[in-house]
Amino acid sequence: MTTTPKPQGWHIINWGVLGWVETAFKVAAIIAALLAFGATGAASDFQIVGNPRLFSVIILALATLATIAQIGLRLQLKDIIALAFAVAYFIGHSALLIALLRAPAIAQGYGIAFAVLILAGDVVKFRWLTVSGYTEAGVPTSGLFKLVYAVLSIYTLFLLGLLIG
Repeated sequence: MTTTPKPQGWHIINWGVLGWVETAFKVAAIIAALLAFGATGAASDFQIVGNPRLFSVIILALATLATIAQIGLRLQLKDIIALAFAVAYFIGHSALLIALLRAPAIAQGYGIAFAVLILAGDVVKFRWLTVSGYTEAGVPTSGLFKLVYAVLSIYTLFLLGLLIG
């Protein structure tokens, strides 16, 4: 069973192959979000009222707020890689949120790719949690499974909002 290391200085945790596969999917999602931000750069006004993707925008805004909490948790963990990823994850969410507010029609396809890649990463995370038995901050593996279920639900709703909205 892999557990959160005892408090110590900054370090790098060995996340294993499945941990890196999950990270690769999510880094690809971050890249899609950054591409969306770049593709919508010409649009300067935010479309809130009348935004056809408002449902997804609201879900993504809430998810973006949650990534701030993730940064705080990673600061406590003191893992260099996990913290760098959490910051990049926040930037990716913020970039896609801005893109969906600036030009929803242009950002939609990037948002779909983002959601699919996040979901794929979390499917891998399920397997990783099963194999590793990882716990963090006193939360048992079963609690982490519940968290992953919640994340899967959130990004599934986000995806459906983009597809249907």
